[in-house]
Amino acid sequence: MALPDTLTPLVLAFMIAALVCAVVFVYPYVVYPALLRFLSEKPIALGAPRSTDGGEFTLIFSAYNEAESLPSTLEHLGRLRARYPRLEILAYDDCSQDETAAMLETSVAGISVVRAPQRTGKAHGMKVLARRAHGELLVCIDANVLIDVDALDRLLPYYDDPSVGGVAGHLVYVNAGDSATSATGGSYWRLEERIKRLEARARSTMGADGSVFSVRASLYPTFPDTVQDDFAVSMSVIYAGYRLVWAPDVVAREEHTTNHGVEFARKVRIGTRAFHTHLWMAERRRATFGPTEWFMYLSHKWVRWHGLFALALAAAFALTALSLHASILGVVAGLLCAVGVVAASRTRRGPLASLTSLVAAVTATGLGVVRARRGVVQPTWATPRQRDASDEESR
Repeated sequence: MALPDTLTPLVLAFMIAALVCAVVFVYPYVVYPALLRFLSEKPIALGAPRSTDGGEFTLIFSAYNEAESLPSTLEHLGRLRARYPRLEILAYDDCSQDETAAMLETSVAGISVVRAPQRTGKAHGMKVLARRAHGELLVCIDANVLIDVDALDRLLPYYDDPSVGGVAGHLVYVNAGDSATSATGGSYWRLEERIKRLEARARSTMGADGSVFSVRASLYPTFPDTVQDDFAVSMSVIYAGYRLVWAPDVVAREEHTTNHGVEFARKVRIGTRAFHTHLWMAERRRATFGPTEWFMYLSHKWVRWHGLFALALAAAFALTALSLHASILGVVAGLLCAVGVVAASRTRRGPLASLTSLVAAVTATGLGVVRARRGVVQPTWATPRQRDASDEESR
């Protein structure tokens, strides 16, 4: 079959559509960070470095079946207590089925524990703790996260700027090279934190990760138990007219899951709760956002959440254009794509495995968006370690 010498208008239209969708897909990762550099800088009026006894702070976290990871966490919290003797530490045990509550209550770190009568989820637990806190500044962490011992000394100067209402910490994955899944997750997170730095340089970063962030206690909002608490709380700082900044020197460390299936399920859950929270916050965005905030929020959050659909459309338009232009080549390209997908799914390391992990993460987020639009909510959770263990037991 002879190939046409020129492209028909229909083929050209499909090629342009594929290109547009591809640009939309890469926009939040490549184009948006470049555009952020053109926004004028708004420096933070950092206070002078100084030591604190921790009296200004309350550290809060929620735990569920964390007995396996708690020994290292409790040892670390003990060091924090020694460094900051007036630091208040509150923990919410979400009706754990192991020894989590007992371990928390007997810890030398002096943790005040609230036991849930039944499973309520992290969002509810964090609200309970925030209401009980006495510190003017809340530090919210995950139960398996270890913050640097000098983190509070480094955090305090940010709040000397009265325009700062919240601070997102710097999360480091300690096992980013253990597998393609953790390596891809680590690379993605480094990009995410670079975007946060650029956003905070101009105004505010669009949300904080629940692993480690801080807010003024007076700004902690009320919210449904079904939302993603870290997203809802950190964005409420911006809605209240304050800045949410990123602190590279407030460091926390965490293990990233190495199990591909576990990470996929986690991304689906995060996507579901994040987009559900996005829908819940719609009225506050409309009431408070200006043009710059809308640009940053839609670029950082909304476009990225819908990356799966842009990627799928780009592939569909491209294959359609190729099949119309040269039907034989179109069939060959389709077969090569199928072979590539199968090969990638069976690869555990290397560039192909990393590409598979990236596409899987985008797919999981997209599925989460679909679930949230259908009204699905997930108020409870399990840690990556627990999911890894559950997966091993099922084999």
